Amino acid sequence: MASSKNGGKGAGGEWISTENALLALAACLVFVASFYYFLGQPREHDVRGLRVLSTGDPYTEMKAILGEKVTAIKAVAYPGEDERNSYLTLVTAEIASAFTATGRNASIFAYVPDAKNASEMLIGCLPENGYCTSERVVVQLDGCNCMRIEGGKIYVLYDVEKIKDPRLRTQLRGVFGGVLQAG
Repeated sequence: MASSKNGGKGAGGEWISTENALLALAACLVFVASFYYFLGQPREHDVRGLRVLSTGDPYTEMKAILGEKVTAIKAVAYPGEDERNSYLTLVTAEIASAFTATGRNASIFAYVPDAKNASEMLIGCLPENGYCTSERVVVQLDGCNCMRIEGGKIYVLYDVEKIKDPRLRTQLRGVFGGVLQAG
C-alpha cells in the first residue's frame, strides 16, 4: 500500500494532490451556493387557511412591511368597465377594512397598465400613497391563488373565481387584521 510506505502522502509526496484539493474546493463552493440559493427561495406557509409564499416567517415579514402609519394599497386594474375591477375592488376594500378596524389608515390607488393614455393609468394618486409610488400591498388577478411576500411588498394574487368567493375576502381581512393587531 502506498500510504504505509510514505506516511499517508499521495504519490507525489503531498498530503493531498492539487487536483483533489481543487475538486474538494469546487464541491464546497457548489454546496454553499446551493445552500444560499435555496435559503432565499420562498417557502409555502399556511396562514389562517391561506397559502403564503415567504422566505421567512410570514407574520414577522408582514408586520415589518405594514409598520408605517399609512399603508398604500395598489390594485392592478383593467381599462374601462371591466367586471374584474369589481372583484379587485371587493378584495382591496376587505384588506383596507382590516386597517380601519385596527385604527390604522390605508390609502388605495389603482394602476391600469393597459390604459389608452397616461392620465388613465394611475387613479387615486394622493400624498398619502406617495402619489402612487409607495405601495406596500399589491392586489392583482393571478393564477397563483396565494399571497407572496417579496421585495418589501405583500402581493395578493388570486384568480377571478377565487376572488368571487366571499370566504376568501373574509380570510384576507382576518390575516391582515391579525398582523396589524399584533404589530
